[in-house]
Amino acid sequence: MNNHTDQHPNMNSTSFTSTSMITAQEMQFDPHHPNFISNPWPIFKYLRENHPIYYHEGLKDWMITRYRDAMPLLKDARLSHNFYYWEYAPPARPIAQQSEFERLMASATFQLNKEDHQRIRKLVLPAFSPRVMDEMKITLKNLCNQLFDEVGTNEIFNFAESVNMGFA
Repeated sequence: MNNHTDQHPNMNSTSFTSTSMITAQEMQFDPHHPNFISNPWPIFKYLRENHPIYYHEGLKDWMITRYRDAMPLLKDARLSHNFYYWEYAPPARPIAQQSEFERLMASATFQLNKEDHQRIRKLVLPAFSPRVMDEMKITLKNLCNQLFDEVGTNEIFNFAESVNMGFA
């Protein structure tokens, strides 16, 4: 095992293996840490480059961080996207007891079985055609130009305060 000096604020590093697989005991990675939640990208980059297949013992979860590794798994019929098929998943709660987030996630496209996923994808595909995307690009560019014209020529400004479109 090699001691690793590239530590991130939410990794209480001890030591790392030189192989592509690493466990939570070897790297104390905490996906619930506020630093990770606020900016996960440096950790994902580190894992992708150094430990692309990562097993988190505490979560009983594998993290596959590279596209070329994840795609064959996502297409493998032996595996499921359904969280409740996982051996460590808690029992599914009745719909009436589920949070809005749980209900939303249960019907999210990536959670659907292959047939339903393809049916939904076919329904929404026209909304993402090159023609529609080109029109959307023009609309968004015009909107951005309008908003920045309203802000003025300030070099530095608070975007959330200056460009509030009723979301704050």
